[in-house]
Amino acid sequence: MRRPFMGRHRPLLGVGLALNTALVTGLMSVSILVGATPAAAAAPGTTTRTGWVPLACNLLGGAAQSHIAVALTSDVPDSVTPLQDFSLLNSGSVQILTPAAQIAAAGLSPGATAFAGVVKDFEQNLTLATASFAPGGPPTTATLGSLDGPQVSPTQFNQVAALQSLNADGSPWTDLLVNGPSPLAAWPAVGVIPGPSNVFSFGPIPVNSVTPTGNTYGPAPGTGGGPNITSGTPTNINLGPLHTTGAVNQFVHIGVGDISRTVTLAAPAASGGGTFEFAADTAISFFNGAWSTFVPGAGISATCGIDTSVLSVPPPAPGYCPELDPPYSVPNCFVQVFSIPIVAATVVPEAPFAVILPLAGLLVVGTMLVYRRRRNIDRELP
Repeated sequence: MRRPFMGRHRPLLGVGLALNTALVTGLMSVSILVGATPAAAAAPGTTTRTGWVPLACNLLGGAAQSHIAVALTSDVPDSVTPLQDFSLLNSGSVQILTPAAQIAAAGLSPGATAFAGVVKDFEQNLTLATASFAPGGPPTTATLGSLDGPQVSPTQFNQVAALQSLNADGSPWTDLLVNGPSPLAAWPAVGVIPGPSNVFSFGPIPVNSVTPTGNTYGPAPGTGGGPNITSGTPTNINLGPLHTTGAVNQFVHIGVGDISRTVTLAAPAASGGGTFEFAADTAISFFNGAWSTFVPGAGISATCGIDTSVLSVPPPAPGYCPELDPPYSVPNCFVQVFSIPIVAATVVPEAPFAVILPLAGLLVVGTMLVYRRRRNIDRELP
């Protein structure tokens, strides 16, 4: 089943902050960063694509709710062939918090000026492709950072778990922001030493929970953040190998979400409430002169689903691509899924036997003539 990033096959134009094309330009620049090292262009044979995922989040079990968005970028293969293994390269994400989302922080931490946290589970789904990450699935206990349990299915996996050391993802990964122990200042500040492992870390991302005037941004995994889409330092990842299972003229789709789980915001539908497809499980802390206490083993939980409410944060212009699959008719549009065409393998044509035989004959005759000529020359020499 094809499940676009935003949960439907059309843009969700609910209530959200009006953004402009400067954001699109910024997203394109973020997408070509590998860690903190700028790359000149997308990897050979790939094209950098950017997706937009609106998220509806429950904080601390429903004590507060927030509507945010995540911009996903990746160097996506231009095409694959049947049964081919492939990877998504230089993949990263940037969190976007609107003024309304920043004000929501005041419900848990009045006067908060920053937040930081870890991502325990970020679900991805596959169509016409499979993955074989181990563990690769969601945590089976409440312990922060626990990743015990197998991958849910060949077409459903937790991206965070897929980047841990037990997985053959072609790395190996040894980055503290990807694998831990989490280096966030919030952990020792509240007596959790060392920080959790097997998680993505992010922050501190500045917020204005009193009188916000604009969006704030921060990469995950990564450090820092600020008022611009390029604020902070991202730590981009490579995700693979994934295995093509479709046929020629079909498309591999890589999307976000796990339809078998849901997140419910208790507010009325007119206020952004509803039940949404599960997308992510995080633990966060707010800073308002001191870091808010992490609940041992859980933190301040923030569980997010793919937002289809009236408060869903829409992408900036030019919005979602009209087409689900490439080629796309609108430049710099936000893809609904990472879509990869499946094409026939290139076959080197073999020379027909009728051509090969005369050529072989000419080669034999030419060799004999050269041999005779050399023998005659040898006889003529004194």
